[in-house]
Amino acid sequence: MGYEIVGTDFTGLCFRDAPVYPFNVEYLVVAGGGGGGAGRGGGGGAGGFLSGTLSIVAANVNVATSVTVGGGGAGGASGGVGNYGVAGSPSSFSSFTASGGGYASGANSGNGGPGGSGGGAATGDAVNYTGGPGTPGQGFAGGNGGGAGSTFSAGGGGGASAAGSVGASTGGAGGAGSNSSITGILVTYAGGGGGGRNNGTGGCGGSGGGGPAGSGDNTPGTAGTPNSGGGGGGTGGNNGGCGGTGGSGIVVIRYSGPQRACGGNVYTEGANTVHIFRTSSNICFLSNYVDPPEYPFPVNYLVVAGGGGGGHGQFHGAGGGAGGFRTGTNLSINENNFIITVGAGGAGALSGPQGYGSNGSESCFSTIVSSGGGGGSGGAQVAGYPGGSGGGGRAYVAGAGGSGNTPPTSPAQGCPGGSGAGQGGALGGGGGGGASSTGCNGTSSVGGPGGAGAPSLISGSNVFYSGGGGGGVSGSPIGTGGCGGGGPGGSLSVSPCSGNVNTGGGGGGASDYSPYIGGNGGSGIVIVAYSGPQRAIGGNAYFCNGNTIHCFTVSGNLCFCTRWVCVL
Repeated sequence: MGYEIVGTDFTGLCFRDAPVYPFNVEYLVVAGGGGGGAGRGGGGGAGGFLSGTLSIVAANVNVATSVTVGGGGAGGASGGVGNYGVAGSPSSFSSFTASGGGYASGANSGNGGPGGSGGGAATGDAVNYTGGPGTPGQGFAGGNGGGAGSTFSAGGGGGASAAGSVGASTGGAGGAGSNSSITGILVTYAGGGGGGRNNGTGGCGGSGGGGPAGSGDNTPGTAGTPNSGGGGGGTGGNNGGCGGTGGSGIVVIRYSGPQRACGGNVYTEGANTVHIFRTSSNICFLSNYVDPPEYPFPVNYLVVAGGGGGGHGQFHGAGGGAGGFRTGTNLSINENNFIITVGAGGAGALSGPQGYGSNGSESCFSTIVSSGGGGGSGGAQVAGYPGGSGGGGRAYVAGAGGSGNTPPTSPAQGCPGGSGAGQGGALGGGGGGGASSTGCNGTSSVGGPGGAGAPSLISGSNVFYSGGGGGGVSGSPIGTGGCGGGGPGGSLSVSPCSGNVNTGGGGGGASDYSPYIGGNGGSGIVIVAYSGPQRAIGGNAYFCNGNTIHCFTVSGNLCFCTRWVCVL
């Protein structure tokens, strides 16, 4: 999910008192499930399930302890009978290792594989294959294949609390998983995948994320549920469809009292602190309790909208305007969940009388809204469209550039587009406006260059965003795109370029009578940064120069938490 960070700098955490060690913690360790077999294949075995209590002693304090979360095994490949699934990967915490789920076999290939829970066996034309064994204390065996008399029904994968069923009139059901309430909610983990059947009903997945088998000829198996350790379902039929991928594992650690460790997704459940690991990382038990983060809290932001599409149509199309560029510091944030919107770029114009580009879409964070870039004009649309930055005006009638900073913000989020050339010559379309400068006017021989974008260091690197798209022209030179992802314009022989993805750059304008469409606007981006350790979940989170940074290249959510979210 992209919310765990790597680093050992806990500057900014508030400590109080000194917890006593040794200290008992509860743990749940579930490995990745095995992949289902292909070609009336067996169900993948569930990942091994371990739970218990561990004493954390003084020697373990302020030392990073590895936490491994196993991935699910791939399902058997499509294309014929006999393709085995792949065993799941182990999960571990401290000295406890749960074995990956066993692989399932495909038709006429052999027995199911061993694992935390064993993989189910497929059927043979003359041999009844055996399900793989489970690991004592972690799971159960996979089901046997039913053989030709069962119309070739495969066995289900073993689960944490029951063996997989033998294939019979339907594919064998996956074995049931085991329950745990360590997260504060009763959840079932590590169910086996269902076994496939030739031209019939596949077996259901075991409770706890096991994937059901395909039903009907050549129907692929269903994947195990992510972070459940469920086995993947087997394929129905003989020749088509892949076995289901096993579900990834999970590690959960819980202890009574306030937070005394860092690692994973941390939250409070009643009188307990819970650390959930959905991907591999580390946990570190500390020599002091950790106070929860304080709110309100200042953050820095960059919100860039999608760029406008370039124009086309009668006479040379103009460049699209850049998406609105808004950046600032010390925006006060409370503990809350924020919807993050990342605007799409506007579509470039098709050839024809209505050949004008579409406006980009807005991007949003909290109260900050950046407007999409204006579409470049062309065809019946003479003037560029207004937007965060305005689209350029078309050539021949000297179409005016669209206004920028629309609606108005302070500081301004963008600039106007350039005008197109009047009659005579090669007739360049106007360049789209950029974040820091107006798009250039087209001339009788040159497409107008797009306006320049603006730089930002919020990501940890100096990056330019929101450059305007260049105007189209019949000959050369074409209008260059503005720095910050603006797409260059086109000519009769050169296709215009789209704005760069996640820059908010405007699309380049196309030349009249060319076979090319206008360039699409580049999508936007939202980045939120703050000093100190991670206190929020969302986007691609990383640590750089003393700051936690959340980068959103697609829409999502950013949740500021009651507890620190830190991973060594």
